[in-house]
Order: sequence, then structure tokens, then C-alpha cells
Amino acid sequence: MRLYDTQGQLLQSICEPIGKQTNNFAEYYALLRCLQEAYQMGITRLTIYTDSELLVKQWIREYEVRSDNLRPLYQEAQEFRERFKPLKILYARKDSLNLAKVVDRMAREAAKHVQQFAPILDEEENSE
Repeated sequence: MRLYDTQGQLLQSICEPIGKQTNNFAEYYALLRCLQEAYQMGITRLTIYTDSELLVKQWIREYEVRSDNLRPLYQEAQEFRERFKPLKILYARKDSLNLAKVVDRMAREAAKHVQQFAPILDEEENSE
């Protein structure tokens, strides 16, 4: 997750291990962390770009959040809806926008961090 100001300057970059989760969980976790960080930084206007069409359609309530795993993250993210005016979450199609390239690059970067943590997680699992 990265936060940029309107001039494109990086304000915050966060990459955290979340354990073994689905891509959809990772998208929602990143959304929630973005909202939390932006709010703590005093940001009042926010536009979020994601390559997750599902997340966007659930956010605008075109799709229902049915997953028990995602629902708590979705509900917590919804609590931030009124804290940002405006708050936009936009779909960056992988095949069309430069933003999608940024999203893909960030996903690959996050995957490297997951791989760094994987041996630690495997060791912990083997010790149980």
C-alpha cells in the first residue's frame, strides 16, 4: 500500500505480512490499511486505485460481500466512508492504465516480502 499526494510524492509505503490469505483478503487488508493511515495523517480527500474489480464493485454495493473472511474488513473499511470527502475507489484495469502497472509492481514487491517471511512461517508451523 502506498499513499501519494496530488503532486505524486510518496507519503507512506507499507508492506506487512498477513499470513496465508486469499488475494481478495489482501486487497481488503490493503484498502483498510490505506484508509487507516490516510486518516491518521489527517488526509481528508482520498482516491484509491486498485486492480481488484471485485473490491470496487463490492464497495459501490453492486456486489454483496458474501465471504465471512472479507466481511469484517469490508465493514471496518465502510466506517471510514464518511471521514473522507470525497473518497473514491477506482478500478485500474491491468491492460489499460499506467496505474495498473504501478499496482502490479507493488503486488510483486509485496510478494517478495511474503517470500522473505515464508521460511519463518514454515518453521513455526513445523514446530507445532
